Amino acid sequence: MDSQSTKRIVSSSRSDRISNLPSNIIDNILVCLPIHEAVKTSILSKNWKFRWRYLPKLVFDYTFYHRSIRPSFSKPNITKLFLIIFRVLLLHHGSILNFTFHAPLLKNYSEIDHLVLYLSEKDVHEIVFDFGEGGYGMHRLPSYLFSCVTLRKLTLSSCAFTVPLTFHGFSKLISLTFDSVYFDTKGEFETFISKCPLLETLSIKDCHQIDNLDIGLPYLKFFRFSGSCKAICFRNTSQYLSTVVFDEDFSGPYSSEPTKLFKCLPVVEHLRLGPEFLHYLIGGRMPRRLSLGCLRVLELPRVYFGWTAIISVVLRLIVSSPNLEKLEIGVIFYLFTVFVRCVSYFLSKRLCLLFFA
Repeated sequence: MDSQSTKRIVSSSRSDRISNLPSNIIDNILVCLPIHEAVKTSILSKNWKFRWRYLPKLVFDYTFYHRSIRPSFSKPNITKLFLIIFRVLLLHHGSILNFTFHAPLLKNYSEIDHLVLYLSEKDVHEIVFDFGEGGYGMHRLPSYLFSCVTLRKLTLSSCAFTVPLTFHGFSKLISLTFDSVYFDTKGEFETFISKCPLLETLSIKDCHQIDNLDIGLPYLKFFRFSGSCKAICFRNTSQYLSTVVFDEDFSGPYSSEPTKLFKCLPVVEHLRLGPEFLHYLIGGRMPRRLSLGCLRVLELPRVYFGWTAIISVVLRLIVSSPNLEKLEIGVIFYLFTVFVRCVSYFLSKRLCLLFFA
């Protein structure tokens, strides 16, 4: 047998192997591919042809954005971007459970409204809209968004919206992430989350018009906050709330008592406090008695050891956590030998102690 025949047999064998893959395997492969690559698989074989049309997950991310606006223009060809997206949606025949759109758009586009309208007519489970460099209120999402009653996860970044008076809530939503989201009026955010009773994960970063953060979510497990507000209060969350994160940028709540906040954290197992939150606890704002008996992990990413008041706050947090297993501290000031000795005195041998600069 000559070499050419051997190559044809090997090639045929490989082709058959790809062609005869089970449909569930093909679907799993397609889900992992970028959408533009998934479309190209139609040429592989009859079994692959147009299989991508039934993908339950559509991701139009930054890679897709940069690929779509090529060749390089003096200005990004946004029209071409949306044209490709709508062409994909037009050819798509299956259900859409997950939809992701990432693009650094610098102004409002009516095409976004059409996308949201399209999704509102599908039983979509997860929506991600990230407008990157848009900033507060640059992209105002239409009221169609609130017709997506099957939503389980919602992520919005650099946009604005108004909650309609007719909005009855997202009864199935379990995860909510807002980053640089603008609300028209104070209290609008609290009204919104009060109509999402099953929320388990809530992440808020640098959102505008959040005044009093009054959270009454009985199934909340994970809470993350970065930004400014006047007051923070948890209600009916003590049973499940296991992780609380106050990230790097934190301002306030100077008009409220932190004692009320810490009273809501007795069952928290993982606590992360940024430097601004530690500063907030200085000056009599730190409760005299803390109950952090369930705390297993304490993260303090940036601690300035040149400030005695900060060291005092950190020590009180540690002493109030008798079951602490992992302590992670980011060091801003390196002369902290005395502090380490104090910590070693109070902590059990089981604790995993990490210091990093």
